[in-house]
Amino acid sequence: LIFSNAIDLLEGKEPYKEIWIQYGFLSTYIHSIVITLFGKKLLYINIFTIIIYLISIFFISLTVRKLTNDFYAFLTFFVIICNHPVPWLPWSNYIALLFLTVAIYFLQFKLNKFNYYAGISLGLACLSRENYFIFILPFILFFFILPFFTKDKRVFNYKIAFNVFFGFLTPLLIFFTHS
Repeated sequence: LIFSNAIDLLEGKEPYKEIWIQYGFLSTYIHSIVITLFGKKLLYINIFTIIIYLISIFFISLTVRKLTNDFYAFLTFFVIICNHPVPWLPWSNYIALLFLTVAIYFLQFKLNKFNYYAGISLGLACLSRENYFIFILPFILFFFILPFFTKDKRVFNYKIAFNVFFGFLTPLLIFFTHS
């Protein structure tokens, strides 16, 4: 299904009108780029998925390293690889996982541009796997009501929430205005 959607997209069929994209437009688009660059074989999409998965684990390890130390970062990478060594199917979850892990990594930084990049990554995760919108949007909106549940109002920064929210909207608005 994933391979045929990418082929249909390359053949000029319109998404959501002539072809039904089950998981997310961005995943299909990325898979069509892989097919264009390397050839019309499912194997290339599988190899690409493995690479994306490893990069995702790397970002998880970087986040753990930033929060703890090098040993726990290595241990995290090792445990995840031992638990799920190779993704056998090119599911859109792996592409969305990359964007989610990048977003979490960017949220570790204090600069506003990184918060905006985190929002963009969350928006791209939604475009990669459309049903992620169901829990990512409420998660972002929760940032705005969080101060009502904390005693120390200084802990929360609305600027961060707005940067993440507008970053989240950026890829979605680009997608909806061009489709």
